[in-house]
Amino acid sequence: MKGASLLASTGSRSMATILVFLGALAIASPVAAQEAPREKKSLPFGQGTHAFRRILHDLKLEPLASVEEFDADPAHSVLVALGDITVLIRMSLNRVDPQGAAVLMASDHDGAEFFGYRVIHGVRVRDDQVAVAYRGKYLDCPIVVPRNAQPPLFHGLNRVVTNRPGFFHFKGELGQRFSVLATFPDGCFVSPPTPPQINASRRPFAIAAEQGKGRVVMLSDHSVFINDMMLQDDTDNIDLAYNALEWLMDGPERRTKVLYVEDGIIRTDFNIPLKELPAPDIFSWINKVISGLEREDMFTRMLHELIPPNVLLRLLTVLFTLGLVVYGGLRLGRSRHGQEKGIPLFGKAIARMAPAGIVVEQRHQAMITGGNLWEAAREIARQTFHAAGESPPTATAERVPLPNMHWTGIGWMRRRTLAKHLEQLWRLAHGNRPRPITAREFRELVAKLDEIKAALHDGNLRLEPPNR
Repeated sequence: MKGASLLASTGSRSMATILVFLGALAIASPVAAQEAPREKKSLPFGQGTHAFRRILHDLKLEPLASVEEFDADPAHSVLVALGDITVLIRMSLNRVDPQGAAVLMASDHDGAEFFGYRVIHGVRVRDDQVAVAYRGKYLDCPIVVPRNAQPPLFHGLNRVVTNRPGFFHFKGELGQRFSVLATFPDGCFVSPPTPPQINASRRPFAIAAEQGKGRVVMLSDHSVFINDMMLQDDTDNIDLAYNALEWLMDGPERRTKVLYVEDGIIRTDFNIPLKELPAPDIFSWINKVISGLEREDMFTRMLHELIPPNVLLRLLTVLFTLGLVVYGGLRLGRSRHGQEKGIPLFGKAIARMAPAGIVVEQRHQAMITGGNLWEAAREIARQTFHAAGESPPTATAERVPLPNMHWTGIGWMRRRTLAKHLEQLWRLAHGNRPRPITAREFRELVAKLDEIKAALHDGNLRLEPPNR
């Protein structure tokens, strides 16, 4: 997609585009897009679209492999074009309405034109307006401003982040049918400067139109859908993708197919394994920052500024003296009494006389042999939620509602996994109907409890009483 990725610079929901092709028009020449999949040039993971294609899969959109397949059933199809929008050149709103197609176009390619709008590349944040830049410092990554609530693509989204975007310049009459959904903030400028005949005052980023049965969404930056922008935990780009696709899929008859064109290449590989969508590698970035601080001897200078040298010397002397006292006390305590070898301790001798197979142990062994550890599993689950501030269940409770979960600092996939674990463990802790739990299931439950406790301890998860 784009040459510069966000992670490199840091050291660090119904979607779709509709495009209507009148296959019945014999005079229309073929659209200039690759109609058969071909190998796509390898890109760094951050610039790839694994997350976006996984959303297409999760929305159960059937991939189309050619323009002819799209032409055969446009009323039930969405066309998505990212980057190179050559496939859209022969389209018009008059062709969207009769057939009911849906289109999503996202491109920041300078001069790209579609539906009477032209993309002007080069929007960035001014040096003195960093508040409108991503994380307050990435000037090439403006945060867009929602303007219209309909269509509801940006409803509740205030952190949609772009990456070296362009803006839309209105050229023809067709553009008057579009509504502006989001623009760039006032603290942005265009570089290089635009010609005088181009009005860059509003700088639209997202526009949409509903023409009869058809729908169109256009964004002036396709990098909003690359991994570097979607897999951050402080952006709303994933939510924008879901909102756009679900709105495009909606209609008199729900659209269930998609022709996905990425930089001029038709792609059908949507079932991306989750293991290919790792969280951003923030640890390597932290290591680089720490290494830089060490090279600049930053830690030594901070220590000298916080603690004067004479105070530091006295502190080290006191710590050394305390260490000697503790060490001497331990050595003295060991030398005062010697245990004769070969004679068992009193406690061990008494233990040998205890009868084997006490009732508690027999019950424990029976639970393991019978493969039913439900009581033990329920008890540790209850202890975990009690430690998190939840009241223990009462004997008369039939169904206790789940507490409200509040997440911070972890990605969306991790949140979904932990939420499923918590719901399973909550039902176990508050259930009154025993069910067989094997030793293997017990170990898995303990591992899930450890993950929940870690999230609670780190502040990534906070539980509140459910709304009554």
